[in-house]
Amino acid sequence: MTVKEAMNEIEKKKYEFFRCRMLSASTYTTIFYFGWRAKRVLKQSKRRAMADMNSLK
Repeated sequence: MTVKEAMNEIEKKKYEFFRCRMLSASTYTTIFYFGWRAKRVLKQSKRRAMADMNSLK
């Protein structure tokens, strides 16, 4: 294996690693964001449900 080939391999590995890191980071952000959105929606719907219960009384 020549030095050039080795350098190419290292570059490829670095790129793959970086891509994996970026993917996982964006995935985490997406999951976090959607989780936060869902929590807010749940809170709002719970409040709305409580209001409905009160108005039904």
